[in-house]
Amino acid sequence: MGLPRVCILGSLEVHRDGHPVSVGGARARRILALLVARAGQPIRIDELADTAWDGAPPASWRNTLQTYFSRFRASEGIEIARHAGAY
Repeated sequence: MGLPRVCILGSLEVHRDGHPVSVGGARARRILALLVARAGQPIRIDELADTAWDGAPPASWRNTLQTYFSRFRASEGIEIARHAGAY
């Protein structure tokens, strides 16, 4: 299985072995686009929340972010490393 190919110009798309990979709805796509755009740089979880919810995350944002990252990992092996307080 090859590495995923992520396209971020226009609509965010993820493909593995030429087949599209579902990454979720608009908030999940915003998070993934930010991670791809800043690949190799840790991004604080509060910045990810601000990105996902346009600066107004709900009280449950931490749990929701964890759910998004679980889905990313389950989506054909999208690997996202976690660092202290950042991804």
